[in-house]
Amino acid sequence: DDWWRETDLRGHIAIENHGWDHNHPDLGHPELGHPDLAGTQRGGFHTVDTEAQCLQQVVAAAGAIEAITGRWPRYFAYPFGESSTYIRSEFFPPYTEAHGCRAALGTEPGPVTASSDRWNLPRYVCGRDWKSSQELLTLIDA
Repeated sequence: DDWWRETDLRGHIAIENHGWDHNHPDLGHPELGHPDLAGTQRGGFHTVDTEAQCLQQVVAAAGAIEAITGRWPRYFAYPFGESSTYIRSEFFPPYTEAHGCRAALGTEPGPVTASSDRWNLPRYVCGRDWKSSQELLTLIDA
């Protein structure tokens, strides 16, 4: 993360939010020095379904990013493209002041349109949706 601030300031790459720890099953073990929220079900982002979990995964991560880059992130990309109905419907819409995100991105392939769900925007993924620069240009031109 030592390169984030300069890169973000130059505008080459925007450092945005991808969650505190992906709710990864191998993290959150106090005996390993990874504190966790009581009752957290580990294993992916589809299980992030409480206010406390969302605040930890989204807002705490945003604060850490701001501490490094000097800028609060504007977008959130769900780890592994996974999201719970709770985070999409119950957390992101009413908690905009806390998380400060303009939108969140899933991984369902497709273009963003006026009717896209702001809290689960489609996203093309390298390796799955395109493998070469020509395939990417074809997607962009579509």
